[in-house]
Amino acid sequence: MSDEFRASSSLSPIGPSAASRTPPLLGMSVAMVCLLGLPVVAHASYIAPNLAAGSNYRLIFVTADTIQATSSNEATYNNFANSEAALNSSLPSTTWSAITSTEATSAITNIDAVCTTSACLNAPIYLVDATTLIATNQAALFSGLLKTAIYETQSGATSNPYYVWTGSTSSGEIATGNAMGDSGPSVGLPSATNGTGQHPSIFSGSNFGASFANPIYAISGVLTVPASVPEPASAALLLTGLAGTGLVLRRRKQRPAASLGGA
Repeated sequence: MSDEFRASSSLSPIGPSAASRTPPLLGMSVAMVCLLGLPVVAHASYIAPNLAAGSNYRLIFVTADTIQATSSNEATYNNFANSEAALNSSLPSTTWSAITSTEATSAITNIDAVCTTSACLNAPIYLVDATTLIATNQAALFSGLLKTAIYETQSGATSNPYYVWTGSTSSGEIATGNAMGDSGPSVGLPSATNGTGQHPSIFSGSNFGASFANPIYAISGVLTVPASVPEPASAALLLTGLAGTGLVLRRRKQRPAASLGGA
């Protein structure tokens, strides 16, 4: 089994002359589309489609990047979780918590610092695709009965890490002597299953040397399904219409110069 599957892509440069060929009004049209709602449409991919407007939910992911477990300061891992989430600007705006325990703070306590209300504690938890249900609430997340692994990164890409730092017990409490910052912190084994297809070791199954780099799990605060979500098709039509308007205006602006040149 590979430690981690990652998908990556690259774009070839178009060349220095490409920018000069971009119609200025077309560029303005694209900017207008972004201003008028494209970010909202992008966020729609991370809104649970099976929940009614006004419903609460949460998202969870395994970080695409890795970190050592040498720090005993929980803020180190919270900052890492939020910096990883920031790599996907389309994710809803929220505070992310690392599902990690130090000798001073359990994963449960760390999460509860952000998730303080019953609406948050009782909200269903989804992968970032917002369609794959992981747990019906926070208590169920640490029940040891999960039937789906936390296998998506913050971008929604599939990941299959062998180890994930937690420093925790399977119930999200401090793994005393094996917490983050200790020499051999506890790790979750996300792919390990029992005879019934559950993932009892997803938060605790072994321990590993703290100087090695592994991903961590991150969970959002409470999110709310909005009253309405713009359809991607509507955004595409808006983009096409404004871009076309920009091209027409640019051509009209160029016509007098063309007439003078032909005189």
